[in-house]
Amino acid sequence: MKKTFLLSFVAALFIFGLSACTDCKECKVVSTVDGEVVNTTAPEEYCGEDLEEIDGTESTVGDQTNKWVCE
Repeated sequence: MKKTFLLSFVAALFIFGLSACTDCKECKVVSTVDGEVVNTTAPEEYCGEDLEEIDGTESTVGDQTNKWVCE
C-alpha cells in the first residue's frame, strides 16, 4: 500500500513538473509595411517549446512583414 502511494505521489510530481513552465512570455504578432506598424494582435502567453518556436520569428508576404514580439 505504501509503495503504491509513494509511486503515485512521485508520478504526480513528475507530471506537475513537466506541465509547470517558468519561462513564459506574452507574445503578439506585429505587422509592418515599409517599417510602419499596420496591425498588432492581442498578446497571448507562450511557454517552453511553444515560446522557443515563435520568439523572434519573422515572415514576409508581399510588402507586409509579420514578426512575433515576445516580452
